[in-house]
Amino acid sequence: MMRSQLASLVKQVIGRARLTAFAPPVTLPDTATSTPPPPPAPKPSTGDEPVEALKRLKDLWEQNLITEEEHRETRKAILDRL
Repeated sequence: MMRSQLASLVKQVIGRARLTAFAPPVTLPDTATSTPPPPPAPKPSTGDEPVEALKRLKDLWEQNLITEEEHRETRKAILDRL
């Protein structure tokens, strides 16, 4: 084989190797223009929430972690939401 033919053959093999050695380009979605997922749906109210809040409030007051005035004001706010 002549030197020029050998060089040509090497170039062809290298060219094919370049074509097959890499995966095709991947296009990713543009995150700057995509919309964020919707927020999670709020949990349905069970009606136990004010009762639980009042129990926690009472526990805090009995442990002297809040004052009687804070207890009274917070209790009134919870009951006003009903």
